[in-house]
Amino acid sequence: MTITIDPAVAPMRRALGHLRTVVVVAMTVGALYLVLPPSLGGRTTFTMVAGTSMEPTYHTYDLAITYRKSDPVPGDIIVYKVPDGEPGEGRQVIHRITGGDADTGYVTQGDNRSGPDIWHPRRADVVGTVVTMVPKGGLVLSKFLRLGNIGIVALAFVAWAVWPRSDEDPGDGDADADEPTVRADAPVAA
Repeated sequence: MTITIDPAVAPMRRALGHLRTVVVVAMTVGALYLVLPPSLGGRTTFTMVAGTSMEPTYHTYDLAITYRKSDPVPGDIIVYKVPDGEPGEGRQVIHRITGGDADTGYVTQGDNRSGPDIWHPRRADVVGTVVTMVPKGGLVLSKFLRLGNIGIVALAFVAWAVWPRSDEDPGDGDADADEPTVRADAPVAA
């Protein structure tokens, strides 16, 4: 009995391996673009909730993921910096918009508060609109950042993406790359 292997299989496997690497790199670049912070030209921020003003919607250590969009509207929950010249200037606040607009200033209020905030942030003060929340995600993120694990995870991901797979022919330098690795005249156990 003889086994015949199509010589086109080995190059096809290598091509699929390279394609997989290109797809992984493209997905990584795309994911980085989506979560790029504003300091690097992105529109996404991560804010850890502290305090009780947004309970029961958000709790301390929840992670609010915000995205900077054109202009938020009443009902949106935003993260904003307290405007310059006002008490607490520069602090970040996460509250719901109850009125106002980007030009004259938003009226905001915590879900657990009986009245509106004393601040009226404008367009430039808005860091972003909350798009999702991760319960207790702030704890996880702070530990992840504090330990410097971002570089380790990124390095591991890149290594995984480019590491040769067991089903790929790493090449031993002796055989022609287009030749199959199993000889057609090799004996087969019956």
